[in-house]
Amino acid sequence: MKLLFFVAAMLWMPGITWATPTDTAWQGDPAAQGSWHEGTNWTVGVPGNSNSAKIDNGGTAVISADADVRYLYVGDDNSGTILQATGWLHPVWEVHLGYGANSLGRYELSGTGVVAKYYQDLYVGGYGSGQFVQTGQSICSMGDITLGQQEGSHGTYELTDATVNAQQMFIGRDGTGVFTQNSGTVSVTRGSPAYLRVGYGYWGGTGQGTYELKSGDLDTNTVLVGNGSVGLIDNTGGRHFMHSYDMLLGNSGYPHGEGTYHLGGNAELDHCDQLRLGLGAEGLGKFKQSGGTSLFNFVELGTRVGAGEFEVAGGGSSTIRTGQFTQGNNGTLVSTVMQDGLSTIEVARVENFYGDGSALLQGTWRVEDGGAPAGMWNVLTAAGGISISGDFDVSLPDDTHWAWGNDGNTLWVEHVPEPSTLTLLAIAVACLAFRTRRLRKSQTKNE
Repeated sequence: MKLLFFVAAMLWMPGITWATPTDTAWQGDPAAQGSWHEGTNWTVGVPGNSNSAKIDNGGTAVISADADVRYLYVGDDNSGTILQATGWLHPVWEVHLGYGANSLGRYELSGTGVVAKYYQDLYVGGYGSGQFVQTGQSICSMGDITLGQQEGSHGTYELTDATVNAQQMFIGRDGTGVFTQNSGTVSVTRGSPAYLRVGYGYWGGTGQGTYELKSGDLDTNTVLVGNGSVGLIDNTGGRHFMHSYDMLLGNSGYPHGEGTYHLGGNAELDHCDQLRLGLGAEGLGKFKQSGGTSLFNFVELGTRVGAGEFEVAGGGSSTIRTGQFTQGNNGTLVSTVMQDGLSTIEVARVENFYGDGSALLQGTWRVEDGGAPAGMWNVLTAAGGISISGDFDVSLPDDTHWAWGNDGNTLWVEHVPEPSTLTLLAIAVACLAFRTRRLRKSQTKNE
């Protein structure tokens, strides 16, 4: 009651003006760039913190100093663009790019420009299409960043050298979202919760999310990929540090989810607590490593109603370390032996983690021939021992030239090529030796 009297008194207090939100729309020449800070470019003057602003006539507004706005819509029924290379944009509430169906909104942030509001959100592709391009030393720091919010929408974000901070990120919420990190830094760690969600399916839509990490640093807490839709993280050259949080691919509670994480090249996936693959009733989680280094506390696949697949492809520079490896009846371990062999999954106690160094194998193990030479490779080593429980279905390329075994601490596979292949190889070596001898005799005779 005291609060009501206080509010009433403030409303009637002389000398105090209470602003009412007023919309202002961009009316600058669509064929030319215009200054955000020029009043004649707006229907109701330059926006402030009590004004919602809309750029939707196909025009381009240039922000070159600090600017305020209440709500910002770039592309509602038509299209609009913002260019910002300096200054600080302070949105009181939300920023929408491509809000309306069939609209297009684009934001180019470069130089030393800043877009920041700690708890407010950025939507790139609401019902239409949105594009955010960020370069230079610029900073984008928002609450939630969403690409492809509604079904049928499309949102893209391309980052080069710059910095992004977010409480949460939704890449493909119910629409299609693609985040491309060419370089720079992305941090999704300051929220409660702080989730990176790729392929979220919030309203049961058919969206798709892709995060391309080509270089730079990605710092996250919990990562969810494939929550009721399709999600992919493709890390081919960046460093993904997870601060000892979990990664869930094909998450529980969201049927029909498919989540994939690919690690290749010289990329890193560091300090993931639990990697859990396939948790939903119709979920599918896939992890594939064809290069780079990974470090987990636990790896768990197919232990629940969903299906999980863990694949190691080739040898080379791959390093896979985990404190514990558990494969359930719905799990599949895939070993693709390439020309450079096959990397080993090393299961052992990891410093500052609490896995016991053991491996439990159930479900299916599938060995694939990707141009394998003759040889033997350690598929998985476990300092705490390997246990095979229940049905463990082993699928080899063939039973004649491939063999496998488990000595209690090492799961291995061996390839012995066909005799005809060995014969052809021997003939080729003999022909090369004969040609070399003839060449030497010819050189001696000429001398």
